[in-house]
Parts: sequence; structure tokens; C-alpha cells
Amino acid sequence: MKKIVLVAFVLVLLSSTLISRLPALVETHSANIVVPDDYERIQWAIGNASDGDTIFVRAGTYYEHVTIDKPISLIGENRTTTIIDANDESEAAIRIEASNISISGFTIQNGGMQGVLCSNERDNKIARNIIAGSFRGVCFWNSTNIKLEDNIIENNTH
Repeated sequence: MKKIVLVAFVLVLLSSTLISRLPALVETHSANIVVPDDYERIQWAIGNASDGDTIFVRAGTYYEHVTIDKPISLIGENRTTTIIDANDESEAAIRIEASNISISGFTIQNGGMQGVLCSNERDNKIARNIIAGSFRGVCFWNSTNIKLEDNIIENNTH
């Protein structure tokens, strides 16, 4: 009887050790955040987003600078009516500080030095935007695999 109990104890101990070494299966879901429904400002939505989330921005003019520092998708409702207006001569309208970011569907204007600035990042996509009214429309420094698709870049100084 003692041998059976000992064998059972060893089997339980071994199985619990093996199970604890298996990777945990955690199901994650990307969130959809809507500006201005969930957050009044785009930057507030980004600050509260998690990696992989999508931020959808309804039509309107948003007077702010946007810094994207995590892998998200930032999608405007319509590139002619969803406007990010930095209204500044010194900062970029959108500063990309992470990889695997997608930005589409905006008019990005009055960014001062740059409409969109990306440095030292990779695998970002900027598509279907209008980028206007800055010194440079788009500026990339040491960035790789950046996809620019179907953007209108106009009325920038350089």
C-alpha cells in the first residue's frame, strides 16, 4: 500500500512540474478605441491603448501633436474631413516612436518641421493620408521597411 501511495505521489509531482513548464495559453483581444467617443483627444486614446489596438478617429479637426510610442493602428474616418492640425512651427504633427504602426485616413497639417517624423523604427505603414503645410511632409531617419501608399503630399516647403 505504501508503494502505491509513493508512486501516485511521484506521478502527481512529475505531472505538476511538466504542466508548470508549458507556456500559458492566454487569449488576448485587441481593443477598438473611438475618438472622441471614448477619449476626446487622439493622444489620450494612444496613452490608454495597448499594443495591437486600433484607434478610430471620427471626422473633425483635432488641434494637437500626436506621438505614437506603441504598435497600434490609427485610422481616420475620412482623409479629407479627419484632420490633425499641429498648428505649430517647431514640432512634427505626428511623431512615430515605435515599430509596427499603421496610420491612415487623415489630413495631417501644419506640423512645422515635419508632417510625419519617424526615426530609428521599422515596419510602419502610412497610407491614404493628405500631408500638407509643413516644412517637410514626411521625414524618416534610420528607419527601415516603411511603406508609403496612396498619400497626397502637397504644399510643404521641401
